[in-house]
Amino acid sequence: MIFGELSNGKLNLEEIPVQPLHDMRIIKGTLRELAENPISDTYDDKTDDYVFAELTDENPVTNAFSTLENIYPNIMGLEYVNRKKSIEMTPKMYGKTEGKSNIELFSDFYK
Repeated sequence: MIFGELSNGKLNLEEIPVQPLHDMRIIKGTLRELAENPISDTYDDKTDDYVFAELTDENPVTNAFSTLENIYPNIMGLEYVNRKKSIEMTPKMYGKTEGKSNIELFSDFYK
């Protein structure tokens, strides 16, 4: 971190080293894999690290964040990585909705 102080029209800068309280890790796998094999098994009991989870489950899992938070108390967030790919792989659906009214869209959805 850099600390700045203005004195007599002169800016004095001082670098102050800041050490994070915990390491940051990105963990990847299904919810079941991450819950059954915590990173503490491979990182010398580092479940208190800041964690971002990339879930590879095909579908969203109910209470995934809460489940992981019980194991990794400093979890910062999670993302479903396979879900993005499946959404990106269906661009042909975009053309089917252009120019349709909400009633037509609902009718198509209902069918």
